[in-house]
Amino acid sequence: MDCCPLDDPAARLLEVDVNTTVYEHGHIPDAVGVNWTTELSHCIRHEIIDRPGWEALLSRAGVAPETHLAFSGDNNWVAAYAYWIARISGHPRASLMNGGRKKWELEGRPLMTALPTISPTRYQAQEPDLR
Repeated sequence: MDCCPLDDPAARLLEVDVNTTVYEHGHIPDAVGVNWTTELSHCIRHEIIDRPGWEALLSRAGVAPETHLAFSGDNNWVAAYAYWIARISGHPRASLMNGGRKKWELEGRPLMTALPTISPTRYQAQEPDLR
């Protein structure tokens, strides 16, 4: 996996959380908050998000096909789940943040509560390749 500098305008950090109050109380600067329970899976069938839902999520997050997606979270297994969805949906550049949010906090790095300013896009994903 190649590196994704957080100050790179061609990169977007998605913080995927089970407990979304964690994001509200402080998150990695400019990270976009994603609720694993309501935004990445079907709330009744517990299946992965469908293509239109994934496209809507990434469009709200300001993601383009050339954007390097990095995933982090309060529990990095949910970040890995989002990474997997990105990969099966054909996004070419995606990575997991080493150590996730926990490592970021343990290293004393800054957190912010302000929401990032995002310019929405019209993201188009491929049909998920579940092979």
